[in-house]
Amino acid sequence: MVSNGGTGYRFNAEGNQISYRCDVRRVTTINYDRNVIRSMLARLNDTSDETSAKIDLCMVTASVDYTPPFNVNDSFADALDAYMQKAGA
Repeated sequence: MVSNGGTGYRFNAEGNQISYRCDVRRVTTINYDRNVIRSMLARLNDTSDETSAKIDLCMVTASVDYTPPFNVNDSFADALDAYMQKAGA
């Protein structure tokens, strides 16, 4: 129930137009086939999963031209020295 949900105008016994309000009962019904929507949603989810997997594959297997500034097996002090020499040059 929606209180004061209905409004309108009517004529009273004297012939004057007056406004009125009344309660309205709201009824909600499903106006479409939910199975069609569910199957469409499943299809879209499958397509999005496939696309996501392809994007992940591209990002993982893409080659990047990168030369590390120091050897990963160096100690922290050696890495810092290499960085300071490069920054000072």
